[in-house]
Amino acid sequence: MDAPSDPARAALVDDVLFESPKKRVTVRLPASSIAGLVVDAEDHPLQGAVVDATRTLEAANPSSPSRPQAFKSARTGEDGRFELRGLSEGEWRLVASKEGERSDESKVQLALNESREVRLALRENREVRGQLVQPGGSPLAGAHGYLIDASANRMSIDRFSTDSDGYFQVEQPVGQRKGALVRLVVLSPDQFAAAVLWDPNESEIVEVPPSAGLLSLPTTFEGRPLAADNLVLRNDAGGVLPMGLIAALEGWSSGLGGVGGVGSIGISQGLWSILEIDEPRELEAFLHGQVQGREVARVLATGSGVRYLD
Repeated sequence: MDAPSDPARAALVDDVLFESPKKRVTVRLPASSIAGLVVDAEDHPLQGAVVDATRTLEAANPSSPSRPQAFKSARTGEDGRFELRGLSEGEWRLVASKEGERSDESKVQLALNESREVRLALRENREVRGQLVQPGGSPLAGAHGYLIDASANRMSIDRFSTDSDGYFQVEQPVGQRKGALVRLVVLSPDQFAAAVLWDPNESEIVEVPPSAGLLSLPTTFEGRPLAADNLVLRNDAGGVLPMGLIAALEGWSSGLGGVGGVGSIGISQGLWSILEIDEPRELEAFLHGQVQGREVARVLATGSGVRYLD
């Protein structure tokens, strides 16, 4: 087989990895493996599901915008089990699928000659549809936001926008399950943010609380700088506003700069707390409530009103 013509690409062929053939060839015989079980939405073992595994490789040319990929695939047997052999060390991303249904992506970090076990669950294909309304029932058009599901085994975040009648929909939201209570982060065209808990199976109408004014966020705490990705606002109803998500949303800005581009933010009514999480990756644990016994998040300030919380 001919080697790849692009020096920035690599191909996994018969367990031999060719990297940058114009410069060198590295031959490696990977011996790690991943085995596991695939189940359907009702937790039954699933025969005939396809499990695809992908790993991003180091580009031979560091300046190249493309990143080579390694792929492996397997199909489940009658007992719903599969095995992927001959994998190299590194992070593999696994997805199971059958007849249009897919599992959430599962990340598996493999060491050299290591064997790991995973469980993949297919989710139902469904869409979440809702209507954002203001107090009094008028639709909230032109709003943006996120649907955050932390009720499954992993957190998922799906972006949405409302139409002229206030309706939004998220097709096949990652991680969404029947009966799941989800969090909505709503960013209104009037530049204020609201955090709402919502059961999409109970009602499609979501009433967004009115604005309470502008909240200034601290840029430092106890002499050290704060970053937007580590800040979360939480209200007394359990709604959350991850500031990293808000700061990153294209086309929406609170306008005053500061912490990661967000130094102040318009908020909805309620009692709010400013919390700091240790690292952005701890946001999932925080939203799952897995903070007992661990210093995942700390409260910096709590209060309400149109002022800095003290």
